[in-house]
Amino acid sequence: MDPARWQRLSRIVEDALALPPSEREAFVAGACPSPGDRDEVLALLAADADAGTRLETFAPALDAFPDLAGVPLGPGTRIGAYVVEDEIGRGGMGIVYRARDERLGRTVAIKVLSPHLLRDSRARARLEREARAAALLMHESVAAVFALEEHAAQPCIVTEFVDGVTLRARLAQGPLPPGEAAALGARIARALAAAHARGIVHRDLKPENVMLTSTGGVKVLDFGIAHLDDESAATVTATGFVLGTPGYMAPEQLRGQPVDPRTDIFALGVTVYELLTGAAPFGREASPSVVAAVLERVPAEPKALRPDVPETLSAIVMRCLAKDPADRFATMDEVAAALDAASRSPGLPGRAVARPAGPVSHAMWWYRFHQIAATVAHAAMVVPAWHVMRLTQGLAGRAAFYALLVLAVATGVLRLHLWFVAQYGRESLERELRRRGSALRWGSRAFGILLFAAGLLVSLGDVTAAALAATCLACAAGSLAATEVIEPATTARALTRSDRV
Repeated sequence: MDPARWQRLSRIVEDALALPPSEREAFVAGACPSPGDRDEVLALLAADADAGTRLETFAPALDAFPDLAGVPLGPGTRIGAYVVEDEIGRGGMGIVYRARDERLGRTVAIKVLSPHLLRDSRARARLEREARAAALLMHESVAAVFALEEHAAQPCIVTEFVDGVTLRARLAQGPLPPGEAAALGARIARALAAAHARGIVHRDLKPENVMLTSTGGVKVLDFGIAHLDDESAATVTATGFVLGTPGYMAPEQLRGQPVDPRTDIFALGVTVYELLTGAAPFGREASPSVVAAVLERVPAEPKALRPDVPETLSAIVMRCLAKDPADRFATMDEVAAALDAASRSPGLPGRAVARPAGPVSHAMWWYRFHQIAATVAHAAMVVPAWHVMRLTQGLAGRAAFYALLVLAVATGVLRLHLWFVAQYGRESLERELRRRGSALRWGSRAFGILLFAAGLLVSLGDVTAAALAATCLACAAGSLAATEVIEPATTARALTRSDRV
């Protein structure tokens, strides 16, 4: 639905909600000459039985900000602890900005409603629903939600900033090799499987809602119309009211029937089909307000895939596209396993490999080597710290030794964890570095500073222990150099290399 029509119908809904329930249908009949508009407004009223209450509490807040409500956020705008830097994208529902988290020193994305939707309670509920659905998920291929803020009476979702391009932008360059398409589909399937495990059905999977990150990862976005298995779902959509992008919607979803994880399986089938052919099997231009016309456009069977796609991969895609949900895969986990196996088939063009060779494995090998070497080095540095404690025989020496021992154990455990992730779960490495990297850096810095202090302590207390002091000072310098120079370089190199050959 175009924004102008949506705004016009939203105003009619607001006016109808101001009337007694018994008078609403007659009012709508007079305000909407078009039967299509009349049906859509009645569906909105039925879906948002509590919309009047939420609009009554929301509208006064907008009136309190007459100069701000609906105005795009400019650079420097502060929203809680976040400072807006610039706009990075917009669509029919919202605008996305890049911002700086001043508390944690990281870049984030902030999504707000488009100005024409600020007084629309359904749109507000949808944005809040997106935050709630995504916040339930902890998966490396789902953009993390950090907070739900409010600025000038408009809700703002603060999310992980994804540096990359949409899958739609990648498709503008042409279809993908079969192996790459299958591997990418498997990654998306695993993200959706995690959502399904939490009772969440995405309902709007399409290339626009998938990001390819600069480090070779995948992020699934926009859970705004997701279906959650809870009783609040009925407050956002009503039976018979269709939300989504028809070219990617399963037949049961187009008819307004109940959805389940197999609905997302159909959408994934359409997406992988498009990755392989460059075109969606059923088209992407159908209007969501004319469900019957969309159903008439869907042929009995989708068009055949291109000749170089193996039969096994074609069969997986066609099974996902089955019109009867019972004929599709039972779970998204099954789809992920099938696509992953297809991506690794011998001789498949562009196929993924478990452990890439050449420069890629070399960079990752150095990253893993650094984690082991740093762990061993920190453990070895406890020995000179022990001698410092024995020579000083004071509180300062004991405190320095025990603090160094604790830091050596803590940083060693973190480094071994990252080594394990880099070795056996490379797709999770970026996420783990976001979660553990700051603690590891500060722990390593504290270790180097304490070791430097121990060297100074022993040199001032006993001039005969010059060798021990020099050892501590040299080891401290090496530890700080590794933390500030070597580790950032090996990490960046490992994460920016592709996992494909």
